[in-house]
Formats: sequence, C-alpha cells, structure tokens
Amino acid sequence: MKKIVWGSIMICCYILPCNILAQVPILVKEWEVMLGSQGEELNIGPQYMMQDKNGDVYIMSTSLSNAASGNKTDPNCYIQDSIAITDMWLVKIDTNGNILWNRTLGGELGEHANCIMLNSAKDKIIVTGGSNSDMSCEKTQNRYDSKGDTWTLELDLDSNIIWDKRYGSKSFDVFYNGATAPDGSVLIGGFSNAYAPNKDVSDSAIGILEDIWLVKIDSAGNKIWDQKYGSFYSEFPYEVIALSNEQYLLLNYTNGQKSGDVSDSSFSSKFDPSYFKGDNWLLKIDSSGKKIWDKRYGCLKAEDHPNCGMMNSDGEVVIGASLGLSSLNGNFYPCNDGVADTTPRGAFNAWLYKIDTSDGHIIKEKRFGGELNDAIMQIIELNDKGYLIALKSNSNASFEKSENRIGTNLQNTNNYDIWLVRMDSAFNILWDKTLGTDGYDDTPNIIALSDSTFILAAKIKINNNDVGIPMFDTANYALGWPRGDIWVAKWFIANPAQVDELNLASINLYPNPALDLLYITLQNPKNKNYQIQIHDMHGRKMEQKSISFSKSNSIMIETQNWPPGVYVVNIESVSKKVVKL
Repeated sequence: MKKIVWGSIMICCYILPCNILAQVPILVKEWEVMLGSQGEELNIGPQYMMQDKNGDVYIMSTSLSNAASGNKTDPNCYIQDSIAITDMWLVKIDTNGNILWNRTLGGELGEHANCIMLNSAKDKIIVTGGSNSDMSCEKTQNRYDSKGDTWTLELDLDSNIIWDKRYGSKSFDVFYNGATAPDGSVLIGGFSNAYAPNKDVSDSAIGILEDIWLVKIDSAGNKIWDQKYGSFYSEFPYEVIALSNEQYLLLNYTNGQKSGDVSDSSFSSKFDPSYFKGDNWLLKIDSSGKKIWDKRYGCLKAEDHPNCGMMNSDGEVVIGASLGLSSLNGNFYPCNDGVADTTPRGAFNAWLYKIDTSDGHIIKEKRFGGELNDAIMQIIELNDKGYLIALKSNSNASFEKSENRIGTNLQNTNNYDIWLVRMDSAFNILWDKTLGTDGYDDTPNIIALSDSTFILAAKIKINNNDVGIPMFDTANYALGWPRGDIWVAKWFIANPAQVDELNLASINLYPNPALDLLYITLQNPKNKNYQIQIHDMHGRKMEQKSISFSKSNSIMIETQNWPPGVYVVNIESVSKKVVKL
C-alpha cells in the first residue's frame, strides 16, 4: 500500500548557532510503503538495504510469518503448531515505492538475515546470516551442528537462487557482514566459537571466548581461505570495508587485553585493572588475510564500540561509533585516542571519526548527541563530500539535537526515534531532523538518491506521527507491543534557500510552501497576455499557460496532483521557486 502525504516543517533551532537557521530544511515525504504481514518479527540494519545499478532497492529482514499476508506472498519454510520458525525475507522495490517482488529464504529450523551485498562484478546479490536447519526448502546442505552455522546465498536480480552454502564448525558460527572484490570473490566476516580446527574453521581458538572469523569465497561460493583474529577475551564483528589494492578494514569490538592479534591493552584497564570495558578495534588486512596493522580506539572506564563505517571518495574511512562516556553522576571519563570534546552529555553519545587507512591515525573526529542515548547506524557520503547520518535516539532537544522525541510522552525514554544529521565534509552539523512514531523506532537505514533525495527504511511498532499508512502487524505480543513492520519512505530535502524569490518587487507566490493551490500575483500587471511556465527541479514541464491579468493581479494554479518537491515558476524571464508539500 502506497500513499503520498506531506511532511513536516522544521521551524526552530534549539541549540544550533543562529546562522544555521537558514539552512534547516523542509523535509517533504514523496511516498511511503509498509513492508510486512500479520505476525512478524522483522529486523533491518545498516547492511540490510542496498541499491543495484538500475536504481532498484533491496531490503533484507528476518520474518516470523506463518502464512502469506500483507505484502508477503509466501509463508516461511516450516510451521509447527501454527508457529512459524524465522526465515530470511528479501523485498525488491523501485524508487517509486512499488514492490517488484519478494522472496522467503530458509529451512525448517530457523534462519536470520544479517547482511546483503551487491556483487558488482557479477551483478548478483549476496545475502548471509545464520542457520540452524538441515537440508530443507531453500537450504541444500545439512548443518554441521545443532548450535548453528553460517548460511550464504547468491541470487540474481529476479530472486532466482544461483547457489547456497553453509560454512561453520561443530561450534556456533555466524556471519554478520562482508565485502566484494573486483574479481567476483567475496569476503564474509562473523565470529566463531570453535576451539579447534574442524569443518570449515582452519584455526584454533585464540582465546577463551569468541574470535573474529573471516572467510574468503570465490564467485561460486567455494572457500578460498579462512582466518581467525582476536585476543584472549571476546571480539565481535561489525563491518568489512573494501579498500584499494584488495585490502580490507575490519571494524570490530574487543574487550580483551593485549594478546593474540590485539596489540594494545584495554584503555579502561589502564585506568583501573578491575575494568574490562570494550573498545573499537580496527584491523587492516591484505588480500590473503594477513594482518597489516591493528589499532584500538576508545575511552577510559567506558564501553565503546563501532556501529558502521564507509570509505569516502578521498579514500579515507569514516566510522560511526558509540561512546559510553558518562558516569552516573554525569562526569566525563577521559579518552586515550581522539575525543577532544569533554562536555558531559548522556550515557551514550555518537562519535564520528575519520582515519588514514595507511596507519589508522585519526584525521578528524566529532562527538555529538543529546542528554540520553544516541547511536550512529549508517553514514552516507553525498556528492558535495558531506554526510547524511542516520541514528537512533531517545534524547530530547539538548546539546546538538534540536528537536524533542516524537509523541506526547516525552518522559518515556524507552521509545527511540530516527535522528538524521547532515554534516559537511569537516563534520560541521548543517541541520538535524527527528522522525518516527510514539513507539520504538529502530535500525534506520538510508540510501541517498541525490544530495536532496533519500530513501529511509526503519523498523516500527506503531503507525502514527510521521507514518501515514497502516501497519500489517496489529496484534499485540509480549510486553504489549506488536512485533513490527518495515516502514520505507522517500524524502525530498527542500532547502529554504531554494525558496528565496529572485525578484521580490514584481512576482509573489503564496502560500509558499503550497499544498493544493498556488496563487501567483503580479504587481502592476500590464494589459497583455503573460507566458507562464512551471518546471520541477529535473526540468520537467508541469504547467504552460498564456494568462491575462487584466481583471485581477492574481491567478490560481491547482497543485494537488503535483508530486511534493521544489518547482520553478517562470514569467517572462523572472523565475521564482515554490515548495509543494
């Protein structure tokens, strides 16, 4: 179901400098679509949405649906006592929000999706996650052990499965992320609990807990090599980023001391040996998996971890992390690396930092957030080399956050919203916007179509406020919450500077922004016909009329059928811009 609605206007700036007020945008919702069915447990994340070369968008999630309903056309693989076991669910939409196809992928005992990638060398889709099933439905190989293995599939752009493979050991193994190489090979990262080499795991355990486990496969899914990385304690993988010359950067979390592949001790334990809080751990490797360097980032006595990262157009890697910096009394714990801003904020703040991939040193960093918890979920570089950042936040207006949480109960800190932050290339905040519902809005994911247009997907549990279409999953489950659907919306960023009139003395457009009607007024019109043309920002002609203002200095144009956006009104070489909501 799709419905065009109009978005909200950001009116004031809570804490930002006054000179930023002119840059605060109008966000116009062009369309929205709900993905889901009755009885879902859907999740999406930073690596669960991608776009192919044709512009179509793929959204990967985990589904708990026992029958085809909503816009899910086939049930999960196995249903026992009317209860479905989770499977992967893949949906393809075009940039107008139309669903092109959807596909359920799974076996009889449960799968979950963790990552989707486009293999550009083959123009194919790679999806990966975890599986506990033997051979059944789409799964063509038995599991190694009841603890569960990784499961990876390659599909074409029409959802046909080309191959599927399980990788693992007799212990618990799961993939969370990956990257593709120019030759069509794929590097997939996760973790493994295997203590000794067996099955697909070639190395013994490095420590007593989970190790990072990386597997390189060829274009047919055959393993080329695998490698473990870690310390005496625990590591967790977040992202694999492909660099130049077939080198890779692994974004991980570690709470281990100096041991194994971890070259530096915990920052927290340097302050107090009784603390074993975690830090960001970055690892650069070559095409054969050999470590080039590793580096630890974080703060003393704090739980810090990376959430996402990307390589920008200058070859630098930009990382979004969470910093648990404040004690219960609001004191700021110092950092060993990078964080210069020591202002007390909430319990968890967003930390953006850019590194030189030659040695891992920090080039630029920015700490920002509100009075509670803010976590970066995705970073997108735009054409002007600035960034659009998607976060989840339960902070009200405070510090760098300019708007309160969505809804009327601002004391309910259990509800998170989507927080969008636009930065320039130097990490200066240009504007921010809070979107969402009264409920818990999670894992926002964005695809930028241009500097002014983006698609946002998020998991929601209530449809109100910024969500204008009904959910499919309306039943209440544990804790009184519906399990949730995926809300996808396309947004246009209309900068108020685009609405500035080029010649205030002669032409007036009102209301601006307009909804259903636009009035064009001339001051002192002549007794003649005026040629009026109206184009959208892509140059498409919306109106062309020859109109006389002899009876009135004002005419009316119906705009209710125009898509939301910015339009240029031209009357005899004078042009002015209007926003359609």
